[in-house]
Amino acid sequence: MNADQQRVLQFKRELLHSQKPTIQPEANLQTGSTKPWQVISPGGQAQIAYPALNANAVILCSYTVPPGMSGVLKKLAIVHNGAAGSFVDNSGDAAWHVTLNGASVPGYETILCQLGSFEIPNDVYVFLQENDTLAIWVQGPVFAGGVPPVGYPAALMTGYLAYGGQGTYYNPTAGPHHQYQTRRHNAQRRRA
Repeated sequence: MNADQQRVLQFKRELLHSQKPTIQPEANLQTGSTKPWQVISPGGQAQIAYPALNANAVILCSYTVPPGMSGVLKKLAIVHNGAAGSFVDNSGDAAWHVTLNGASVPGYETILCQLGSFEIPNDVYVFLQENDTLAIWVQGPVFAGGVPPVGYPAALMTGYLAYGGQGTYYNPTAGPHHQYQTRRHNAQRRRA
């Protein structure tokens, strides 16, 4: 490869790395080219009980973004299912955590109260890239002497996906099904 070809190749690499993600943070609307997703914690016989004092937190529900996609978590609900009065918000009898790839999502590290409901979930905005795993955990009593609530925790996550994950760029000159292409895919095509 001569010097001119190397300069052109370097320019193309820089151009690819400067491309913006396919979902912009200010995008609040789902478009016709996006795909909705929803995850609800198990119900019925598969309900997950609150962990005991000093027990490890357990996952209520999780979602992994498919390869080649990026997405957004738009709605979140964390609720207690049980008899009235069996759980008091902010009592410390239970805590929830929202994590992204094992790290706490800022603002959702330790949640001591219910958020929204399944009918009216809270609005949130968490940007997701391909292969990201979003999870909601529940932990038993966080204070000494605490007793787990009677009943079951439940959670709901709703969002949408768009074609284009990490390392993906938009190619408006390609056909309608090939506008979003990954660098890996293009590198494989060039080698072939």
